[in-house]
Amino acid sequence: MLFFIFLWLAIIFLLGELFLPGLLLFGCLSVSFLAVAFCSIWYCNWVILLAAWTIINIVSFLLLTHFIKKNKLNRTENAISTETNVTGMVGQRCLVSKRLANGYFLIMVEAEEWTAAPLNQNENFTEGEWVYIVRVVGNHVIIKK
Repeated sequence: MLFFIFLWLAIIFLLGELFLPGLLLFGCLSVSFLAVAFCSIWYCNWVILLAAWTIINIVSFLLLTHFIKKNKLNRTENAISTETNVTGMVGQRCLVSKRLANGYFLIMVEAEEWTAAPLNQNENFTEGEWVYIVRVVGNHVIIKK
């Protein structure tokens, strides 16, 4: 009878682990209940079963947390930091395509045309000159030579 109680508990916690992937504790509980279910075939003493369940639960939880920490550290150490979208434009080399009347410039950044302002107001750029993006402010970029 104890076998079926622990088996049903293992199945319930296993289904909980499948449907709630953020709760890894359900997987540990499922493993420990399944192990205790098989232990209950030979031992019917509640004290022994409770001790076995506790030990198996603690060991499986420690192994799981060690595995998660190890994989998380490996993922962050080997990750290549790639800036994307607007933040990825900083430091890019671009071509000045046109000078506007208000002191701004049109630049080409990877086949996109952007409005640009010089980093220093007295700085002057000519058409066809290569410049670098310093930062993005709103819908225009700040450039320098």
